[in-house]
Amino acid sequence: MANYYVNLGDPAAWNGHDGTDTNDAGKAWLGVSGLQYAIDTVTAGNIVYIKGTGDLSKFYSVAYDANSGNLTVGEGVSWGADATAGTGVVVFAGAMATPVKIELLTGAAPAEDLIITGATSTSTITPTAAIAQIGITCALQSGTDAEGWIKYIGTADDASYTVNGTRAILDAKEAEIDIVSISGMDMLWFQNLEVMDSHGTNKCGFATITSSCEANVWLDCSAHDIYNGYGFSCAGYGYYARYIRCVSYSNKHGFSDASTGAGTFWFCCSAHDNSAWGFWIGNSYAVVMGCTSHGNDYGFYLKSRAIAVNCVADGNLTVGIYKSASTGYSGGMIIGCRITNQNQAGTDSGIDLNGDPGILGWNYFEDNGDSADDNVVNDTLAQLIYEPGTTTDTNEYSQGDTNEGYVDKTNHDFSIGYTSGTDPHLRRKAITLPWT
Repeated sequence: MANYYVNLGDPAAWNGHDGTDTNDAGKAWLGVSGLQYAIDTVTAGNIVYIKGTGDLSKFYSVAYDANSGNLTVGEGVSWGADATAGTGVVVFAGAMATPVKIELLTGAAPAEDLIITGATSTSTITPTAAIAQIGITCALQSGTDAEGWIKYIGTADDASYTVNGTRAILDAKEAEIDIVSISGMDMLWFQNLEVMDSHGTNKCGFATITSSCEANVWLDCSAHDIYNGYGFSCAGYGYYARYIRCVSYSNKHGFSDASTGAGTFWFCCSAHDNSAWGFWIGNSYAVVMGCTSHGNDYGFYLKSRAIAVNCVADGNLTVGIYKSASTGYSGGMIIGCRITNQNQAGTDSGIDLNGDPGILGWNYFEDNGDSADDNVVNDTLAQLIYEPGTTTDTNEYSQGDTNEGYVDKTNHDFSIGYTSGTDPHLRRKAITLPWT
């Protein structure tokens, strides 16, 4: 298998290489458009290593047609239908009537019908329609069962593309866009990637936007400052998506899965300081394991049959874990979780079962709401797990203010500092989260 290389820190046109380690000594597809091209063309089973800091403020879509308003070529700018055309501007063109994506060496996005001017050139490109800033869409190439995932892995910003956990950053620069989206592609693997700073309503850091997206994986990825949208989102699809050690913060919603498919899974992910939901899980067949949700408005929203195991809901304003009403058989479970310090006076609660059946066992409650009754509310159909042969509930309610046991929740370390048999006895295993 060939490996491919993209440098997000150098937003420029193609340099004439194909980016493979076997025949490109420079190891470089350059710029954000390089990542677009890699996603569209690399074959299944191969890896694209990504380094540097992206700048999506220089990535546009310009609409024009064959009869009027043709773009004008000036010094340092050109366009074409493939990766080899031009040294100052990269264009992916279909038929003339379709939008064209352009990346500039320098310059800022102008308003409609104005001029794009490169800072190092006196020449211009004059569009005839509004310029729409765009993100990256994965829409042409899937991995396969026979060849495995296509992997996009962020590396250190060095000449050798060292894979050491260092993230590559895609910065939307306040544009109103989905930064990275998947459209109909299966078995894509994203690792060590950070997306940030999209300001559009209901836009996403990472988005699954159409049907038939299966078995995609996010490992050690981060999404933040998506001010009015979603850090990670499956908007109606995304079967068997996997989120492992991912972090989503300072967004409107942290993680959102409204998919109708089965098998979405979160492991050791963190959602914090989002203005609405930490985890909004509208998939009845989802599993959330070892995740933390803190400092949000709502911690976890669980569809009727979803399962939460060994999670933490701490310091959310309204509800730690909210279970939606079922329209069919429920069977949802909340097992071995720590639900602490939900803190909006008068309206907060630890778990809200919404009058729906729910299995509860080995959960720990502390300082939720204004009274002990706020630990679990709307619980007429709660199914509690008892110690063997007894009527002793395995859940622990209304513990005192000094024994929650977290190592350092101020700095988002919700592992348990176990020193003796008197300490809380859940979540003893610390698992490192990236970029918290």
